[in-house]
Amino acid sequence: MSGLLTRPTGRHVEDPPSIPEQAAYAGRTGVNLLSPWVREGLRVRALRKRFAYALLALVVAAGGAWAFHQLLQREASAELRGEQAVGAALEARIDDLAPVSGYIADVRTRSQEVHDTMWTEISHADVLDTLVDLAPGGTSFESTTLVLPLAAPPGAPATAPADGTAAAPGTDAGTDPAEPVAPEDDPARGLLATCPGPDPFATTTVVACLELSGTAPSRRVVAQLVQALAAEKLFIEPFITTTTTDEAAEVSFTGSVGVDPRAFTGRYDDLLERLDTTAADETDETGDETGGEDER
Repeated sequence: MSGLLTRPTGRHVEDPPSIPEQAAYAGRTGVNLLSPWVREGLRVRALRKRFAYALLALVVAAGGAWAFHQLLQREASAELRGEQAVGAALEARIDDLAPVSGYIADVRTRSQEVHDTMWTEISHADVLDTLVDLAPGGTSFESTTLVLPLAAPPGAPATAPADGTAAAPGTDAGTDPAEPVAPEDDPARGLLATCPGPDPFATTTVVACLELSGTAPSRRVVAQLVQALAAEKLFIEPFITTTTTDEAAEVSFTGSVGVDPRAFTGRYDDLLERLDTTAADETDETGDETGGEDER
């Protein structure tokens, strides 16, 4: 066919260059056929949809917060009911232990009375036994009298004795009597005893005065007795007032010696402390039991 075009054989013909798709449409222009009212309606619908989604999210968040709050409130209510039950049980136990509390208060009151009464107790046996042990051979005591002073009442003004042989009760020797001293710091424990001594101007703490009379083989033995009493810490400033010699060459003597605060028995000094320690131990045990109930 002579009218047909044929590709020559043996000769390569290059393809025409391809045009990019974007370049192909670059020259085209689009026309929006929607009216402005339709476009506005679509925009409003999109906004409404967004608001609806936001409102739904807000409702879900509020519902979750409310559910969490209800859960916490139920847990708090359950814990409150448990604590109320424990409190009721403890109140019942306290009511049951009311007689015990009254008994403890009565014991404390009696203990305070015993402590105050025995605070100034002097061991007569120690004083007399020490006197007998210190007596030289041949000494015989015809009478011994332990003169005990009255304790100054708490808060009473202290007055020094006229002869100056003892410190005022509630004060230390050499201090102003108008300045009170705490009972635990007062070696005389409020006692003020006056006892004759060799030095009337000496100020010593004497809690009692032991008046004695007896006989000795000689004045030398009486002097030995005075020296032995002066060397003993339980006694203070022995003083022999009179000595007489009879036909049998025996010496009769009378005198006195002060008693040191070491003569206090101190048996009930720590009574209140021991009672407080016992009460503290019982409180700790009660607290442990209460803690155990709370854990259960």
